[in-house]
Amino acid sequence: MRCEVTRDTTAAGLLRELGRWATVTPQDADRPLAHPAHWQTTGATGQAGPGMLTGGSRPPAGTAYASADYRPFATADWTDYRLRAAVGGLHGTSNSAGITLRAGSGHPVSLSVGHHTASLTTADPETTGDRRSCRLKPSATHRITVSVTPRHVRVSVDGETCAAVRAGRWRVAEGAGGFSLSVRNDGPERQWPRFTSLKVG
Repeated sequence: MRCEVTRDTTAAGLLRELGRWATVTPQDADRPLAHPAHWQTTGATGQAGPGMLTGGSRPPAGTAYASADYRPFATADWTDYRLRAAVGGLHGTSNSAGITLRAGSGHPVSLSVGHHTASLTTADPETTGDRRSCRLKPSATHRITVSVTPRHVRVSVDGETCAAVRAGRWRVAEGAGGFSLSVRNDGPERQWPRFTSLKVG
């Protein structure tokens, strides 16, 4: 990471940039969707903040996927945290909402939740990955709880245990990382799912 200071850099701009890098705890995050400036949109959507994830703004025409990282520098050393989220607008198999845990590490875990299924997938450069799925009661809305520890990622949906994955034999620090959110819409009807709430602790 590098912070550049040029003759156009203002004191306010420098402090804002340093604030993005300052470490926060999961308890400091609390309700991330209430702080649009803390999000870093990924991909080529050209929009900032979590608006595309919450239904506050529409993704550009031709877009089928949108994602954003929550304070990637400030959460880079997270190893123990819990997320509680609610999603809505889920229809058939054409769309889904996603949460990536341990984001930015070499061992991210991706959760995808749809209308009637959820899947938890590991991504590890040393393996082919692992995928666990569960059937959900069909619904346009689901409540998600994810628990991340150095050894496990556990998911429950609508109060029911869904899936879990164990960490490999790597050091705890290698799996440290925060989280990102995503929404996917492959259907021609342009019905986007949305995160309606998110709490971290």
